[in-house]
Amino acid sequence: SEGILFTPDSAKIQHVTFITNQPELLKVIETHKVSTVIIEMCRPALWVYRVLTDLGLTVLVANTNSEAFHLSGKRTKTDRTDAERLRFLFISGELKTVTMLSDESRAARQLISVRSAIVNNRSAVKSTIRHLLDTVGLTIQTGKSGWTKKIINMLHEWSEVAPPAIPPGPWQTQLATQLRLLSMYDEEADRLTREIEALSESSDYAQQLQTIPGVGLITSVATQASLDDPHRFRTSKQDSKYSGFHPVPY
Repeated sequence: SEGILFTPDSAKIQHVTFITNQPELLKVIETHKVSTVIIEMCRPALWVYRVLTDLGLTVLVANTNSEAFHLSGKRTKTDRTDAERLRFLFISGELKTVTMLSDESRAARQLISVRSAIVNNRSAVKSTIRHLLDTVGLTIQTGKSGWTKKIINMLHEWSEVAPPAIPPGPWQTQLATQLRLLSMYDEEADRLTREIEALSESSDYAQQLQTIPGVGLITSVATQASLDDPHRFRTSKQDSKYSGFHPVPY
């Protein structure tokens, strides 16, 4: 990475180059007695913000979606031009920042994201099983009723012994493999759901959200993780619009 060291009341600047990891960053901070760090929103911004705020430093994370950010940029994008842009926006008072979520909210969002991926994979496995059965002339009930314990046990039996009038073949091996995957995804989804339930039970905010008709476990925890601290909004209307409970054209 390449950064610029400067003071707001001086035109003098100094370029520094360092490897983007925690030891190198802390060495730069300590060597040059940095008190404020400006960084654009990116993947490293998460750990940079956490590490430096723990040291008591002020960390400003630039909103890369702001109009001023795009208007101030150059056609050639490098670490140096990015640093120059952040310095210009800060000096001119046009730097728009984003709110960084707490560690708890980030962990909840990651948990929900992982569970969503698992559920999507499980749905894909179910579709594969249905397609496989169609190729040999077998069907199961549609919807959730097609995946009851009784149906799953029947599918396991079919993977070992083909039903009457259906010739055995490689489809049974494929079915057995997909059933193992389905079982794995079921167990993982259940485990992640229990973790999310634990987060919900420890949060009065999530419990209150679930009193709204149509708002369940995942939505309530996801909303809380997205809002983080609702008091950062000036009014409840801003809060509800941001969370999506009061949608507006934008």
